[in-house]
Amino acid sequence: MKIFVSVIAFAIMVATVMQLYDLREERTTLRTSVGKTSKELDTTTKENVELEGEIAYLKNPANLEREARAQFNYAAPNEKLLIIVNQ
Repeated sequence: MKIFVSVIAFAIMVATVMQLYDLREERTTLRTSVGKTSKELDTTTKENVELEGEIAYLKNPANLEREARAQFNYAAPNEKLLIIVNQ
């Protein structure tokens, strides 16, 4: 009877150790995932700050016009646009 109880106790201990090992592996995986997600959050937060700055800049009509002229060759109705093309 003692041997039977010892075998059962040993089996329970082995099962417990296996569960603890699985939990340790899962914790390691989750920590890695949290680290990656944290880096993504930092990057996204920085990008968000930059975009908010750009939005604030472009809300000013003078800045919006300056950017339209630079990026899209915009000309006001009373202006002539001269485009020089290299051959």
